[in-house]
Amino acid sequence: MQITLAALADAANQSDRGKLNLLGVFHNIGAPNVPCRHPALAVVAVVRLDVDEKDVEHVLRIRLRDADGKVVGETPPVAFLVPREDPRPTPEVNFILEWRDQWFPSFGDYTFEFDIDGRVLRDAPLTITQTPPPITHLSGSGPTE
Repeated sequence: MQITLAALADAANQSDRGKLNLLGVFHNIGAPNVPCRHPALAVVAVVRLDVDEKDVEHVLRIRLRDADGKVVGETPPVAFLVPREDPRPTPEVNFILEWRDQWFPSFGDYTFEFDIDGRVLRDAPLTITQTPPPITHLSGSGPTE
């Protein structure tokens, strides 16, 4: 078993024919100060199984860790199974998990960790960076002619 894709995006969906559509893939979030909250993102994974892993229940867990390895967010476990009758020799399962209202306590590096059956198989990095505050212009304070 392997995770062939792990990504963070603004949105994602799957077509009727199984195509995975990602919109706005990113690895950085800018914020003027911390702690900061990110309202929503899509955490996406494509899991490829071997033929002998069909008809066996597996469990996917995704954890968000800070630079020190501390868990700052996680999904509930997601159980999945590919039926033995599936004709594909190496079936793939697409996962799109909505991650909402995540608080980030500090600027720096974070990692979304993809764990299947107790083994971390892949991760997706995320960096929270400080952005400058917006420039505001007061009326009457601009250049004069």
